Amino acid sequence: MKKLILPLLLIAFNFIHAQTLPNCKVDTTGGYISIFDTIKYNPICNYELLTKAHLDNHSANNRDTISFFPHKIDVLYKGSGYSRGHVIPFEDLAYSYISAKASMNEKRNLAPQPQNENIGTKLACEDTCRLLANQLGSVNVYGGTWGTYGSMKGINIPVAYWTIAIEPSGKTLVWWLPTHGAGIGYHDLHNCHIAYTELVKRIGFDPVKIVN
Repeated sequence: MKKLILPLLLIAFNFIHAQTLPNCKVDTTGGYISIFDTIKYNPICNYELLTKAHLDNHSANNRDTISFFPHKIDVLYKGSGYSRGHVIPFEDLAYSYISAKASMNEKRNLAPQPQNENIGTKLACEDTCRLLANQLGSVNVYGGTWGTYGSMKGINIPVAYWTIAIEPSGKTLVWWLPTHGAGIGYHDLHNCHIAYTELVKRIGFDPVKIVN
């Protein structure tokens, strides 16, 4: 009977989220949770427990030594004018080959993002999460995309990315990161902070509840 519990839980997990977020599936390959839209080809809500130990060990893999990086993705994005926007950064998941490979999935973790935003507030947000993990030992990180700005080779270009960092103390930081407009391209998160309740209102679901 015990052997049936995990499969049944996974079936229930996928069913609940499929009902809550239409067109979405769940993938847990590589040590993080991804709920992704199978029509938009966008990650909707991803989760990782980012730890200092993971960051200390991230040198186990890098983009130059992983053989799969990433011909399929390069062909997809070549000439598009957009960069590969990671919801969960490659660097956060490079502590193992499996997690690093999972981070390069075009549906579960990537979406089109202008390069100046990729290295702008999005990078500032990622760096802040890493700083917190290094200082506190770990931080719970949730992230996703929202909206439709346009289309790139059949893949939805989101209006915004969002990220939540929850410290062990419970303190919560929330960032809303538009992909286009005057505010992108800066390594400054001052104008990107929003309340958690506002995020839930904008995206239409509670990330912590949907993952847990």
